[in-house]
Amino acid sequence: MLAKLISKTGVSLHRFRPCRHSTMNSTSIPERIACLPRHPDHPRATFLAAERCDVVFASYSAGQSIAPHTHETMNCGVITAGEMILTKNGIEARYTPGDWYEIPAGCVHSSRFEVHTASVEFYFS
Repeated sequence: MLAKLISKTGVSLHRFRPCRHSTMNSTSIPERIACLPRHPDHPRATFLAAERCDVVFASYSAGQSIAPHTHETMNCGVITAGEMILTKNGIEARYTPGDWYEIPAGCVHSSRFEVHTASVEFYFS
C-alpha cells in the first residue's frame, strides 16, 4: 500500500538521521523537525517544502528583533512557545502559545521577542 502511494505521488521517504543543530532549542522543537533542512533565509529554522506552501519551524532568542520588511508570500503561523510582538501597518499585537497570526503578501511588518519563542509558520505563494 505504501509503495503504491509513493509511486503515485512521487513522494520519497527517507529515514531521519541523528543530527546536531546547535541553534535549535530541543525543549521547544522535536528532534525530527530539527533534522529537517535549514530554511535558507532563517538561520534558526527548518522547513518542509510543499506545493505552493513552505512550512517553517522557527525558533527566536530572547531579545531578538526582526526589522520591518515584506514578503511576496502570504504568511500565517501559530506560536508554540513564548511570545511574539508583531507590528503590522504600525499596529502592535502580542501573540502567545496557541495564537494564530496572518501577514498578507506585501504587508510591511516587524517582530520582536522578549522571551525565547517558537512558532510554526506557513509561507503561501
